[in-house]
Amino acid sequence: MRISLLALVLISACARVTQERGPSSSPRQTDWQTYIREEALPGGFDDVFPDTNLLKGWQASSEVVFDKKPPMPNQLNEVPLDCRDKRLWPTHPQQYTKEYLHAVYANYDTHKLPLNSGACLRPNPTRRYCIQSTWANMIVMSDTFQDACGHSYRGYWLVTFLDSDESMGTLLSKGRTVYPKANSQFPGDFEEGQTYPVPEKDFLLLTPLRAGDTANIKKFKDMALAQRYRMNGREFVTR
Repeated sequence: MRISLLALVLISACARVTQERGPSSSPRQTDWQTYIREEALPGGFDDVFPDTNLLKGWQASSEVVFDKKPPMPNQLNEVPLDCRDKRLWPTHPQQYTKEYLHAVYANYDTHKLPLNSGACLRPNPTRRYCIQSTWANMIVMSDTFQDACGHSYRGYWLVTFLDSDESMGTLLSKGRTVYPKANSQFPGDFEEGQTYPVPEKDFLLLTPLRAGDTANIKKFKDMALAQRYRMNGREFVTR
């Protein structure tokens, strides 16, 4: 059977459409836990937690407070990074536009947890099993970023950590830093530091800015520059 040149062109074009993700799409998953399991960590949790076969099950965290009902993955309009330079810079050095979208934790079955496990905090005196274990955590966060071409996005990322490894920087917004505040009258007082670029691959996905983001970006950038910051290229550095 002979196929015309036009038909071949149309078939080829359709094949490319099915193989390549379009410039704007929504994730298939309707909840974050499924998205994490199938998209963020398709190889399983073994790369981020020890002895994952002994985790008892994921539960919603009561320590993370959501200002409003966060969107699910299938409600987000994913877009590609529209720049040759595949890095993203924070739009300001503060944590004010950071948001939490999903937060769960899981405990370990201590009676089965190996004594040498990274999740075991205290073995029992008989050295047969673990008395106390740490907790595993998974949190999806987002904040505002800008690429080298001047386009702005809201970037989403996953944080995985054990309670025993948590530090001041664990839940910082990507590309931002904090340092102990010098000569502070309060112990453990911190202040924002400089910003740095983040590779696109470190994000789960990017979306356009939401309502209010543009105004907040200008507000917090102006605030930073008026106080103790200056720009070094696309990075905020302290004066």
